[in-house]
Amino acid sequence: MTNIFFPDEEIRRDDLYFLCNMIERVVRRLHQKNSYVVNAIGKDQFIRLISLANVLHCENPLKIEDQWIQEYNLQEGNFDIKNVNKDLVQQIPTET
Repeated sequence: MTNIFFPDEEIRRDDLYFLCNMIERVVRRLHQKNSYVVNAIGKDQFIRLISLANVLHCENPLKIEDQWIQEYNLQEGNFDIKNVNKDLVQQIPTET
């Protein structure tokens, strides 16, 4: 995939990792499922965000969380990430 702002640059695995990490941070903060944030942001905005990931990773993650929550009008939920099937996972991953 090509960066939409810099056509000579390819999207790297690190860009995707950054985006996934930010989604995880937001869902944990809002107590929502990942699909809620993904659907609220939408495909076009994801293309924009992944193209900006190489710049956004230098920003304070808390600032980016706040921006996403405000920009995409994300609401608090009641999903408990710790409510998992103990047969499937022994330890719940923490934020990285």
